[in-house]
Order: sequence, then C-alpha cells, then structure tokens
Amino acid sequence: MDCFMKMCAYALVLCNILFIVSVTVVIAGILMMLVGVIGNRGLCIRKKKVFYMYFGLLSCLIIINIAAGVMAFMWSEQMSGKVSDFYTKIYNEYPNTMIQLDKVHEDFECCGTDEPLKSSVRDTCPDISYPSCPSVIQEVFKTNTPRVLRGFLGMAAIMMATLVVSVFLNSYILQSPIFSPEVVEYWEHIHEDWIRDLRKTFREVRK
Repeated sequence: MDCFMKMCAYALVLCNILFIVSVTVVIAGILMMLVGVIGNRGLCIRKKKVFYMYFGLLSCLIIINIAAGVMAFMWSEQMSGKVSDFYTKIYNEYPNTMIQLDKVHEDFECCGTDEPLKSSVRDTCPDISYPSCPSVIQEVFKTNTPRVLRGFLGMAAIMMATLVVSVFLNSYILQSPIFSPEVVEYWEHIHEDWIRDLRKTFREVRK
C-alpha cells in the first residue's frame, strides 16, 4: 500500500501542470462552442446585445489563453523543482521505492543525482551512460515550457484575428439587404421546420 501511495504521489506531482493546462483547454473549448452558438444566434435574430455578448466571450477566451500560457511559464521552475525533490526523496529511500525509480528512469531516460551513484540503484538505470535525473527534469521543463507558452499565445492571436474580422463582418452583414427583417423571418421559419422534422425523424427511429 505504501508503494502504491508513493507511485500515485509521483503521478500527481508529474501531471499537476498537465492537469491545469488540460482543464484550461477544456474550459476554453466549452467557451468556444458557446461563442459559436451565440454568434450564430445573433446573426439570425439581428440583435446587437447578442453580438456584444459574442464579442465579450471571445475576448474572455483571448484573456484565458494568454493567462494560461503565462501561468504555465511562471510555474515551470516551481514544478520542475517539485519533481526533482520528489525524485531525490525516492532515490534516497531505495530499495523501498524501486518501482517509482524504474518509472522515473524510464520516463526521463536518466539515473541518479549529482552525487556518486549508489551501486544498488544501478540496476534500475536505463543505459550504461546516463545524465543525472534532477538536471534532466529541469531541462525538460525548461525546454517544453516556452512551447506551451507559444501555443497559447498563438491560439490567442488567432482568436484576436477572428475578433477583428467578426467586427467588420458584423457591420457588413447587418447593412446587407440579404439580412432584412423579412428575409431573416423567412429563414427562421425554415430553420424551425427543419428542427421539427429532425425531431420527428428521431422519435420514429427510437420507436
């Protein structure tokens, strides 16, 4: 049981920042879906308040992506330090932590600390020559964190471009005769009929 708990602790420490990033991406995805629905609805009913809500949510998405990238960049050193400290702890407790050491050595392709390697730990090392794990862990975080930051900033830049294009497109669409109240009402009726037929078909399939 103690071995299992230590293995879970390793997984939690290692995946903490990934969990934060994943949750942020999921929230951003839900907001993007909501933004799309609101934008489509605003286009159909020609309501400025709905368009303002659309622009506001899109702006929130931009802020969330920038904040997530900056937070990942700022916390990278702290997270690498926690993982390194955890490795040092299980390294000093060997052989009671043999499973955890094998997992860390396999994941990071490293072995040992900056101190002389224990002879009893050598069997868990992945190769004959290997770098120390604390330095490898810090290098992994140092190398990948800028990529995460660039990814979030890239998404924010795309959304910013979408926001600018939406502003101009909104002005053009609302002034177009194609979107006169009569035409909009006509297409709303078609949309309602389509939804009604779809529900009817779905009920028949279920029967």
